[in-house]
Amino acid sequence: MSELTNKLADAISSMSPALGKAMAWAFEHHTRETFLHVTRVARYLVGTAPNDGTVDDIVPIVATIAYLHDIVEDTTVKLSDIENDSLFKDCPVVCEVVGLLTRDSNMTYFNYIRMVRTHPIARMVKFADIQDHLNEKDTLSNSLKVRYEKAMIILDGPTPEQSILVH
Repeated sequence: MSELTNKLADAISSMSPALGKAMAWAFEHHTRETFLHVTRVARYLVGTAPNDGTVDDIVPIVATIAYLHDIVEDTTVKLSDIENDSLFKDCPVVCEVVGLLTRDSNMTYFNYIRMVRTHPIARMVKFADIQDHLNEKDTLSNSLKVRYEKAMIILDGPTPEQSILVH
């Protein structure tokens, strides 16, 4: 097993059963390709977390969110299913961030990206999500590449709070 896989396995073991449930839901409801995508996003986030003990509590939460980040948009699972599940109720940030990462069809893509960037965890997950899409060269059209690159610039820029401090 790779070091990232070991980190993910450790996160699963040390986490509440919520991470296991998120993985199971992703496996059950997504296509194989999407399940592999959300797994890569989780592995990226776990692999980039500092190894200094400062984020031990957040790694399992971020991995849980990574497994759930596409489930409401792409499957029959509703946000209320996540919010009403006893395992996720114990961690309201999971429901909050999955809600933020679920784009409202009335919102433009770039307004959605601007909204996502205001929450630090949603921003991290979306950054990893887009990075994974950009890495999939075989299925990446030029128009999507341009869209994702612009989104990465928006996500990587200063947050509104930081912008206020600069001006």
